Amino acid sequence: MNTRLILLVAMAIALQLYTLDNVHADNSHGCSNSTLDGSYSYYGTGVTEDGPYAVIGTLVFDGKGNATRRQSISRNGSFETNHLSFQYSVADNCTGKFLFKGDEFETLVIADGGKEIYILKESAQTVYLLAKKIHP
Repeated sequence: MNTRLILLVAMAIALQLYTLDNVHADNSHGCSNSTLDGSYSYYGTGVTEDGPYAVIGTLVFDGKGNATRRQSISRNGSFETNHLSFQYSVADNCTGKFLFKGDEFETLVIADGGKEIYILKESAQTVYLLAKKIHP
């Protein structure tokens, strides 16, 4: 019985090591500005100093650090539509930031090889967004 237990534990450890090695190999490819290329749709929700906040929109990335955004916002029941051209920067660890005139205004994490982006707005608000790729 002890031999079976030792064999089972050894197999479990080998499986964990194999899985960890494969995850590490996947992450070794990293990300860059070129990971974000194409169109994404997004939605977001949260709270700002003005009250409840909801947003839907589209993002278009050029793969070189430039992007545009068109969105419709509900801020405490007041609606508006706007658009913005801005820059973005992506680190090798698949985190990044959106920049407008050199100032960071949102942070991001890229998931699933660039198919999804998790975005957190900065400043005096608690707002998150989820973007999904719709066109290459």
